[in-house]
Amino acid sequence: MDLGERYGKVKFYSKKNNPNEIIMTKDYWTNNLDESTSYDEMVEVRKDISHDNLARCYVHDVSQENQFFTEFYKHSTAHEYHDHNLYKEIAARKKDGTEFSENEVWYYANAMVDLDEHLKENSLGTPHGDLQPKTLMLSEEGSVKIMDNAIVTNKDAYQKCNFNDDYFAPIAPELLTDLQKNKVNPDNVYSDKQEVWAIGLTSLSAASGNYPEDYYDWNKKEYNRAKIDEDLEGLEGRKSPEQIMFIRKCLEHDPEDRWGLSEANEFLKPYKGLAKTKRLNFMNKKVEQTDVLDGGDFFDNNNLAVQEVVVETGVQEVPMTDEIGGNDFFDDDNLKHQEVVHDQGVKAYGYQQDNFF
Repeated sequence: MDLGERYGKVKFYSKKNNPNEIIMTKDYWTNNLDESTSYDEMVEVRKDISHDNLARCYVHDVSQENQFFTEFYKHSTAHEYHDHNLYKEIAARKKDGTEFSENEVWYYANAMVDLDEHLKENSLGTPHGDLQPKTLMLSEEGSVKIMDNAIVTNKDAYQKCNFNDDYFAPIAPELLTDLQKNKVNPDNVYSDKQEVWAIGLTSLSAASGNYPEDYYDWNKKEYNRAKIDEDLEGLEGRKSPEQIMFIRKCLEHDPEDRWGLSEANEFLKPYKGLAKTKRLNFMNKKVEQTDVLDGGDFFDNNNLAVQEVVVETGVQEVPMTDEIGGNDFFDDDNLKHQEVVHDQGVKAYGYQQDNFF
């Protein structure tokens, strides 16, 4: 699981009778009451939004905890999670020497645009904020499921990149200029135009079979226009002129010439009914039970069992280590524990319980 790169420390839960049905949880902390209230209001609006391509937000819980003589507000949310994503699918198809069909690229593009339009209409006018192949999860049926970035991180792609120099996102050219100067508050506020750039870059990655990082020199925070134009030209004869034009209009250098969400959505209308093509090489997670724990776990229950997780993509597995302190808001005696180290070395603690949701 590589969500640690995008969402920080997370926890995973899965059903005993269906290990592939995963729920991801994330905590958001603040000691500022106004910030807590604002976040609470936003989550309560967005968590109940329904869309075919939006991963479900199952629950939102708020608690107060005192740490180091300071009162903190802890917001805990639980989300639908799928281990496979478009980035992994690009890698799988590179290995197999196969490419995405035209219909698949239309499907991915429409999933992003349609979800953004839906979020804007139903949730304070804010689009997703961090669309890229790694945030487009793929279900076992090949359906796109996108976790609500506003709930999980409360930061758009620019803020994440500015906060963490190693974090990559397909940032639009005008935002790269601000990022080079490490501006906390960019001159170019994140908007539809920057969102459409990310949609176009993600669509180009699927259509060309190249990773989004291939179009950037990330150390310099610069993008490679020549590589984008080269790959767009390389699509001729492989993809329709309409699809190439869609991607090109999303990737105009000048935001004045670039489409906004409404224009992209209007162009996509004829392609909204396209069937979802089942993807190749689904990388299932294999879960195997190992030893039963002796007491001392923070759930204080002798029926807990360590879970060994093997992911075909090579995520490092670590053994059970120290006790976990504090109270989890999914406090349940029937949970099973698993500890996973992400590709980037971020730990995530997960628990497995009966009859979860």
